[in-house]
Amino acid sequence: MPTVPNWWQDLPGFIREGAEKEASQRSRASGDDPSIGLWGSMWGANAEGAQEYTQKNIDKTGRKQLDAAGAGTTFVPGKTAEQYTEEARAATVARTNREAGESPQGQALTARLDGEKSDRSQARIDSQNNHSILQQQVTQQATDSANNMTLMLQKMDQADRNSRLDRADRADARADELMFRREDQMRADRRYDRERRRESIAALTAGLASLGAAFAV
Repeated sequence: MPTVPNWWQDLPGFIREGAEKEASQRSRASGDDPSIGLWGSMWGANAEGAQEYTQKNIDKTGRKQLDAAGAGTTFVPGKTAEQYTEEARAATVARTNREAGESPQGQALTARLDGEKSDRSQARIDSQNNHSILQQQVTQQATDSANNMTLMLQKMDQADRNSRLDRADRADARADELMFRREDQMRADRRYDRERRRESIAALTAGLASLGAAFAV
C-alpha cells in the first residue's frame, strides 16, 4: 500500500505521494477518474498511484464492514466496494440465521418447519401413490372393457355363424322338399302316362276285335 514519506527524508516522494493522495480524495468525492494536476505530474505523480490510494480506502471500508458482520477473517483486499458490501450482507444474514436457529424460539420454529416439510413430503408421496393407484384402476378398467368388447364380438360372430348355418340348413331342407315333390310329381306323371297307354291299347284292342268280328260275319 502507498505511504507518504517524510518531506525531510524524501521531498520528491513526499510531493508525489501527496499529489496522488489528493487526486484520490477528489476522485472519491466527485465520482470521476483520478486526475493529477500539473504540479504533481512534475514530481512523478500519476493516476495509477492515485488509484492505489482509492483502493486502499475501499479495502479499509470493506474490512470495517466485514468486521461488523463478523466475517473479518474472510477479508481479501483488492475487491470493489460493491463486492465488500455484498459479502458483509451475506455474512450478516448467515449470522442472523445462525443465531436465530440456536435460540429456543428458533429451534422450535425449525422443528415446526421440519414437521411441515415432512408433512408436505408425505402428502406428495401419498398423492403420487394415489395417482399410481388411479392409473392402475383406469388401466384395469380399460383392459376389462377391451376384454368384454372382444368377448361380445366373439359372441356376435358365433351368433352370426349359427344364423348362417341355420339358414343353410333351412335352405337345404327346402331344396330336399322341392326335390321330393318333383320326384312325386314325376312318378305321378309316369303312372298317368302308363294308364293312358293301357287305356289306349285296350281301346285299340277292342276296336280291332269289333272289326274282326264284323269281317267274320
